[in-house]
Amino acid sequence: MVAEGAHVHRFNTSGQSFLHLLCQNGLHTKDDMDEFLKLLRRLSQMDFSFSTNDYQGRTALHDLLRCTNEQKYSEEFLCEIFSVMQLNLNALDNSGFNVSKYVFTNLAHGEILDVQTRRHLKNRRPSSSDIQPFFFIQKSSAQELPTWIDERCKMESVKDIDAAGDTILITMLKHGPGDDGGKLLADCANKLITARCSIHMRDRTGNTALAIATRRGLRPVAKILLKRGAHVHSRDSMGVGILSQAESTMIEAKNTGDERLYARILSCIMLLIEAGAKAEPTEQDEWMSRSAKKAFARTTISPDTGSSHSSMI
Repeated sequence: MVAEGAHVHRFNTSGQSFLHLLCQNGLHTKDDMDEFLKLLRRLSQMDFSFSTNDYQGRTALHDLLRCTNEQKYSEEFLCEIFSVMQLNLNALDNSGFNVSKYVFTNLAHGEILDVQTRRHLKNRRPSSSDIQPFFFIQKSSAQELPTWIDERCKMESVKDIDAAGDTILITMLKHGPGDDGGKLLADCANKLITARCSIHMRDRTGNTALAIATRRGLRPVAKILLKRGAHVHSRDSMGVGILSQAESTMIEAKNTGDERLYARILSCIMLLIEAGAKAEPTEQDEWMSRSAKKAFARTTISPDTGSSHSSMI
């Protein structure tokens, strides 16, 4: 299909490329591996972005090596992949998995790794996120945070995921100073998004930046995220939507006497409702693309005849 002109640069609503999906079942035979290497070389010639992360922080290489089960790839095969994809092998997905860990777990076995393998591991730049969570954000003042964010944007490292499984944006919304109601964090969030930090990335419990901002009552941040295309129907790993999460946090704030937080969360809830959020979004609400939803809305099934007809929506 690639040879016949298939569009390889598109992504699904989980942020996955076709290569992510191809890698999720692993490669089971030598023929599979040979064909996979041919595909990678072809994609490299097409300027395919192998570094693209899905909304769990995974590249296609993460998916390939996470889903091996009993399959263990040879050093020779992995080195071929590393040479073509040219990725940071130390980069974590939001579960804490990285390629370096796979190599040492499955290939080392107390032996000295092949010189070429060690060269690949050495040449991948270590990310600050490999070592610690973004502690600076948790400790920074309202005066320090904007400068630090500016520096990260200039370094083009806004896509890093830390050891806690969070992007810079998510860490900032969880721990950044919000005493001004979120105005400072909204400005910083806008800078990060402009620098291509994903607003759709999730933490380890499945929460997006919008869910976290809403639960903290950061209305200016929520407005920025919605303007930038944040999804109001996202759910956490337990299937709970943003509105339900916010309502629970709002009730807790009321019970503890925190009227200010209660009011701020309520303000965010009203904002989300205006944007079309549902209290109990379905899997279809969460993952179906906007164009597919429009097409689905135009065609409904008559309960009487069972025939499809176009609606006036």
